[in-house]
Amino acid sequence: MQTKHKKLAFIIICITLIIAIWRISDISMLTFEPESLISFDDNGEVLSFFVNEKENFKVAIDLTRDNVPKLLQDFIVLYEDKRFFSHCGIDPLALIRTLGTNLLQHKRYGASTISMQTIKLGSNNKRTIYAKLREALQAIRLEMAYNKKQILHLYLDNAPYGSNIVGIKSAALLYFHKPISALTPAQSALLAVLPNHPNLLAKNPQKLLAKRNALLKRALQQQLIDDFTYKLALLEPLPTLERQNSIAPHYTMFLAKNFPNQKVFYTHINKQLQELLETHLYKYAMTLQNKSIANLAAIVLDAKTKAPIAYIGSQNFYDNKHFGQVDGIQARRNVGSTLKPFLYALSLDSGLIIPQTKLPDTNMFYGNFNPQNASRQFSLYKEAVLSLRLSLNAPFVALLQDYGVEEFFYFLRSNVGFVERDFSRYGLSLILGTKELSLFDLSKLYLGLRRGGRFDNIIIAKNIPIHQNKQMQVLQSQDETIASYIAQQQTQNPTSTTPISKEAAYITLQSLLDMPISPKNAHIARKIAWKSGTSFGNYDSWALGVSDTFIVGAWGGNFNAQSNLNLTGREVAGKLMFDIFGLLDSAQTKEFGQWEEIGMWSNAPKMREVRVDSYGYRTLDSKYSIAYMPYFAKPLRIQNDKKQAFSILYPTPKLRLQYTQIYANQAEQDMGIVALLDTKIKAYFFLNGNFIGTNTLGRIKLAPKSGKNTLYVMSEWGESAQVEFEVLH
Repeated sequence: MQTKHKKLAFIIICITLIIAIWRISDISMLTFEPESLISFDDNGEVLSFFVNEKENFKVAIDLTRDNVPKLLQDFIVLYEDKRFFSHCGIDPLALIRTLGTNLLQHKRYGASTISMQTIKLGSNNKRTIYAKLREALQAIRLEMAYNKKQILHLYLDNAPYGSNIVGIKSAALLYFHKPISALTPAQSALLAVLPNHPNLLAKNPQKLLAKRNALLKRALQQQLIDDFTYKLALLEPLPTLERQNSIAPHYTMFLAKNFPNQKVFYTHINKQLQELLETHLYKYAMTLQNKSIANLAAIVLDAKTKAPIAYIGSQNFYDNKHFGQVDGIQARRNVGSTLKPFLYALSLDSGLIIPQTKLPDTNMFYGNFNPQNASRQFSLYKEAVLSLRLSLNAPFVALLQDYGVEEFFYFLRSNVGFVERDFSRYGLSLILGTKELSLFDLSKLYLGLRRGGRFDNIIIAKNIPIHQNKQMQVLQSQDETIASYIAQQQTQNPTSTTPISKEAAYITLQSLLDMPISPKNAHIARKIAWKSGTSFGNYDSWALGVSDTFIVGAWGGNFNAQSNLNLTGREVAGKLMFDIFGLLDSAQTKEFGQWEEIGMWSNAPKMREVRVDSYGYRTLDSKYSIAYMPYFAKPLRIQNDKKQAFSILYPTPKLRLQYTQIYANQAEQDMGIVALLDTKIKAYFFLNGNFIGTNTLGRIKLAPKSGKNTLYVMSEWGESAQVEFEVLH
């Protein structure tokens, strides 16, 4: 009976011991250094590298991208743990040797394996006998959970490399400015030695050099390297740690904001171009200081890859005085006239216009909205193509009224991606940029024109999951409602991303070619379709350009929202945009070659002939000229589709005018408003039943009374038109 009790006690003790060992050896609580935010360019070179929350630089090895050379692994194993691939986490031979050495000599040596060092890096245990015992048990447990390659990488990712550098990949990038796959034997040897002596580079570089050379000699003896390689490696100097400013920091921060669970980004940014443009924007901003213009931003997209190859959010990220850390590419503002090309293209497909169609260019009121051309001049009618090139406001407001505010608003909504649904708050002013968008949004729209009317999403990084890239147009707001809306729209209507035909896109871009700002960029302007814009109140200057290869977006203004009469689209952003294209031209040998087919784009778009009258509308009369329109567009309307054969353009029906809008001085009764007809024909004018005059000018001055007024007009052919309007005191 007593024997049974002893056996039971022994079993309980064994179970308790096993449970205790299992709990002591638990590795689930290991915590390693958090990763830093880092971005790489198209060739894998570092752009921006920010410290983590512990103020350290740390980036882990990416097993899908990084090739860890065998020689580097051999050096580390040779220096740290030569039996790493044969032991189970602890090295009994090393333990025996260390015990004997420590007992017989004054110096103290450790017997830590790579597995034990990995445990120490993740636990921060104190240097006690218990801690060492626990590390040994945890090392065995680690070997049970992971294979040798995984353990080695875990060690390399968290080993200290001096200063505030953690991990071998971080060390390679900061000490040698290269990936670990490109390390020389001497550099590999140094990084194998450094974790055991992380501060030697700063405190005693000669001692560190001796340790590196000793490892190289051991590698020669082990036949890991040949004699020639060994002698060359000895000649290599130690590195110096030179910290550099981040490149494309705004882009890196933009990626981090929209993908908070990701720290490492592989972008399509061209580092050489990025640095060139960052320098240029900085210098260009200096020339604008005397005009009280403090901030600039620019983006360059590759038309084929749909990815940013340069992204400059401000003229200087480190300029705190002028709010340099604000990302001018993502900030939403009034976009001025930059949306006019899209209304132009949509109207081409809708059969409302061809480039030769004459649009009304008159001083009209739409309720209380009175759009003015920048010059404050009007020409009664102006061809659509000239209205676009000259960026006239009045013709495009009239065109938007024909096309439909709601339809244009939802074109923007579905292809830019914003939550708002209330188009009525903007009305006809929408075409003048009152719906605030960002330079990123506009660049996406112009990319869509270059790709033949297909408004695909911008590809922002190489290692972003595809399903996340598809929602790029809504990333900034991080709004799930928008994302689900766009996904639903794409499912229900697979053509929703191609609202503009490639023919309409082609005509639109051709209409915007060859508009130089100055003689020096005339040769470039022949190959760039571009549009500028100035926000209402002169707060923002915009310019968007499209070439055969690139889309360039430029913005100028003040991040403190300071208005400035010097802020015009052509003079600030336009000049910057042409400068960027000039730099691209010098860097790219074929930048301004023949425009090639990209996406749905075609050099030979399918057109059809149409007979048009002198106003650019379809006609069946014998007097006509031949014009061309997109093949799949709706039939071009005839004049009667647009308006009556004889009608009053102004005043508009139910117009309400303030008295001060009519009379600048009440004593001068001739200071009235001008009534406009849609044609120049002999007409008879009656105001409130009283005959006031006749002419063939298509206009007459009115002196209306306070209250309701009726204007009646009759042509010499007996046609008539009438309109009622009101004058308020």
